[in-house]
Amino acid sequence: MTTITALLTNKAYSYPTRGATRRRKATILACLHQTANAKATAIQERNHANRADSHGPSATAYVDSDGTIVRAIDPAKYAAWSQGDVAYPNTKLPTIAAAVASGVNMNEWVHESIECSGAGAEPFTDAQWPGREDSSPRNLPHPADGRGPRAAAGTARTTSPSIPSKSDGLAV
Repeated sequence: MTTITALLTNKAYSYPTRGATRRRKATILACLHQTANAKATAIQERNHANRADSHGPSATAYVDSDGTIVRAIDPAKYAAWSQGDVAYPNTKLPTIAAAVASGVNMNEWVHESIECSGAGAEPFTDAQWPGREDSSPRNLPHPADGRGPRAAAGTARTTSPSIPSKSDGLAV
């Protein structure tokens, strides 16, 4: 696994203002997205987010199809602007309901907002998500048991075990 640190310099992250530090400790470990651009590499996606006139979106990390990680934001200090304004949140999920009720933007609830390079119905490669063939998004083990990530029932997949992240004290 290769990790490249290339922090965003344009402050196209955080909430309520660009470059602001987190106002709360993250509660959701991670949210995985696909870039929907099968040809772009992780560094190209990071560079696109870092252009001077960008107001987002951004991610804490971008992951190439070969598993190379580009760290773009320090998630302990800043929230990525990856979830945007959630128009139709699924408040049947307790964590989502709590986030909506708190009045805090969803981006600040998520520790790692990860963009995986790829497109299609199953955008994650084996290198981006080791062991994914054996994992159902509803039945992933918790990080504390040493076997990988866990997703809340009915949510998207969470972080790949290869993404370096601090999970102490975070609940999913």
